[in-house]
Amino acid sequence: PHSIALPNNLPYLVSVMKIALGFLSAASAVLLSTTVCAQTVVSDINSGSASSTPNFLVAHQGLIFFTADDGTHAREPWVSDGTAAGTRMIVDTKTNGGNWNANYLTNAGDRTFFRGYPNSTSGSKPMWVYDHMTQTPTVLQSGGIINYVAYQGKVYFYYNTSGHQNEIWVTDGTVAGTGVFLDFSPGGPFRCS
Repeated sequence: PHSIALPNNLPYLVSVMKIALGFLSAASAVLLSTTVCAQTVVSDINSGSASSTPNFLVAHQGLIFFTADDGTHAREPWVSDGTAAGTRMIVDTKTNGGNWNANYLTNAGDRTFFRGYPNSTSGSKPMWVYDHMTQTPTVLQSGGIINYVAYQGKVYFYYNTSGHQNEIWVTDGTVAGTGVFLDFSPGGPFRCS
């Protein structure tokens, strides 16, 4: 069995995230760029008076990845380089409508992971991965993904299959690099939750 150590600076990271979220104003319905003296509108994602409600912000090499609702596609993953031209939706994870939300963005290595929804009515929550090198979003693992955390360039998550009921899995962002990390009860009824 392997153990996963949480970073010693977790409370600091949570504080930094709260400060970062403070720069986003739900009332203004825009993504903001903050300087020492002023805030300026980068992109009015949900134009008009409605809020795009940016959430789940993560940074990677000068880019901010987040989820937002543009009023047409529901909540989807977005990326911004701090300019209007460089702010765009990454992928529409559910093109057949409905009030579905992409969520829980996290970075590991040169990839951003998030949960989205496939183009079906199953309601399953697959893990998507956005590869920063190829700028390509793809479904990495089909539905049933529960809580996940990035650690040392990989993502660890609970996943439920018929052969492995809610076991801990690990991925490096590739199909070949995804599999069971820790099987608590091989073939047994025990469920990790």
